[in-house]
Amino acid sequence: PEAEERMTPRQLLGQARVHTFEYVPYLASYIYSLREQETPGIGTAAVAEAGNLYWDPAFVTKIGRDQTAYLVAHEVLHGIFQHHSRSREIMGEKPTAFQKFVCNVAADLVIEQTLHMMRHLRPEGAVHLGCEVQAWGITLDFPENKSMQEYYRLIMEKLQQQQQDKEQPQPQQQ
Repeated sequence: PEAEERMTPRQLLGQARVHTFEYVPYLASYIYSLREQETPGIGTAAVAEAGNLYWDPAFVTKIGRDQTAYLVAHEVLHGIFQHHSRSREIMGEKPTAFQKFVCNVAADLVIEQTLHMMRHLRPEGAVHLGCEVQAWGITLDFPENKSMQEYYRLIMEKLQQQQQDKEQPQPQQQ
């Protein structure tokens, strides 16, 4: 931690990439093939289909090397699992921002289970089975080991059921 305080965000990211090898050495070639794109203000990290890793230096500094290692492994798995093309299969070519968000959450559920050996490094607020998505008012209490497509369907069904429940007339109290 003290040494981390003296590192630049880019150095922290580099150390985090090296730290991933302790957990997922088989991802080394993918992790080193990511092209870093410092992107202040995004508040996290993201990976593009072409393999660009967009990362916020303030976020990396805030969470430190260990949690950034989790973040890097997480982002590389989006590429390995071809989540960008799978998203297009699920949502079509012109998805809404909401559909994109749901699809990303579904993909994150798959990745979080894949990185079970790194769960203790998972940053606070990361999506995982059993967590609550406050913006939606639902808990992701789904079975383990489902596909991204299946989690997308389960999330959408839960949100539709929640909406239907809200629209149901409430019985009058007497």
